[in-house]
Formats: sequence, C-alpha cells, structure tokens
Amino acid sequence: MQSRDVLRVCLVALREKRQRRLTRMTTARTHADVLLKAESLTRQIIGAFYYVYDRLGFGVLEAVYRRALAHVLRRAGLTVECEKLVEVWFEDLKVGQYKVDMLVEHKVVVELNKPMLGYA
Repeated sequence: MQSRDVLRVCLVALREKRQRRLTRMTTARTHADVLLKAESLTRQIIGAFYYVYDRLGFGVLEAVYRRALAHVLRRAGLTVECEKLVEVWFEDLKVGQYKVDMLVEHKVVVELNKPMLGYA
C-alpha cells in the first residue's frame, strides 16, 4: 500500500469514528430532551423543596418534609398526591406496583430520602 492509501484509510476511519461519536451525542441529547419534558414543573418542585428545606432545616422526619412540600406545591396551584401507588409496566406487561412519595401533576415523581434531607 502506498502512503497516500494509508492516509486515506486513516482519514476514513477517523471520519467513521467521529460520526459514531456524533450519533451517540445526538441520541443522548434526544433522550435528555425526553427526560426534561416537564422541565418547568421540575424547576418549580426543586424551588419549593429548597423553600421548605431552608425553613425547616435538616434532621426533621421525612413525613414532615413531605407534608410541608405538598402544602407549598398545592398553594402554588399544583396537583399533589402523596404516597401514591403506581403501576409499573414493561413492554405491555404490568410487572409490579411502586409506592411513590409524591406524584405532582400526574407527571413528576418526587422521592424524598434521608441523605437529601440532611442525614448522614
């Protein structure tokens, strides 16, 4: 093989590698867009969480945080269901049930856990 042919093979390989990387990036971006469909709602929930956390501090029981957060979210005009039992589906098959801490606007699941609330 001549040096030109070797160079051409290397350039083709680099182009293919770059194309694969761009395809992965595009796929990841598309997946992220799907995950952030409720971005403004999610931002509202996070803001409400910090509002509650700033006023209650750490070390309070999870149930207290849940009730306070539900109160703040409802006051903002959002639909909140606490300790809701939801069905889990996989490929058109119901595979189980799951109890979520909060379901906001029938779109966003909020799970409160001890590390998030300031416990070690």
